[in-house]
Amino acid sequence: MLQIAKKEGNYIISFKEEVNRFNLYISDDVKDILSKFISQPGNKLILDMEGIKFIDSTGFAVLLSVYNSANENNCTIEFQNIDPEVLELFEVVKLKEKFKIYDN
Repeated sequence: MLQIAKKEGNYIISFKEEVNRFNLYISDDVKDILSKFISQPGNKLILDMEGIKFIDSTGFAVLLSVYNSANENNCTIEFQNIDPEVLELFEVVKLKEKFKIYDN
């Protein structure tokens, strides 16, 4: 479901090609995996959202929970390659300004 790479000390986590929806069905697994990386203080995660075409409320809840936990553990989580329609969902749920999102 997720692919993990380390580049220049940062963890780059991306969704496998066959995954295009971040929803209830994968949210627990994604949260468990991301939580392992933010448990170590100082880690930086870059979540590559390429290929994700939809995020439901459960997916956003996971992102917010992981983001808050990362801040508590002095970790950083950033986002890249967000589809324009998904970026619009970030705006609708008022999380675009909260998260650090890189332009595609």
